[in-house]
Amino acid sequence: MDIVLGLGADDGSAPGHAGDSGHGSIGAPVVGRNGLLDILETARGLGYPPTTEVLRVGARQAVLEGLDGPPRFWSRSLQVD
Repeated sequence: MDIVLGLGADDGSAPGHAGDSGHGSIGAPVVGRNGLLDILETARGLGYPPTTEVLRVGARQAVLEGLDGPPRFWSRSLQVD
């Protein structure tokens, strides 16, 4: 598999280049660092179903709210949010 790696390709905008093959990026994914990691994880069977940002934030908030004990450095910020 030919992969075109562009450092800004994960930003969601069109890639700034189409590869050096002279044929553009037809048949070659144009990815950034995160895209390359996804391809490598999938090839090795290490991938996992993606979790949305909302679910991750909700899970983290539930854990922080569930911590008992003295106030911590982030306690006031959690109350405000």
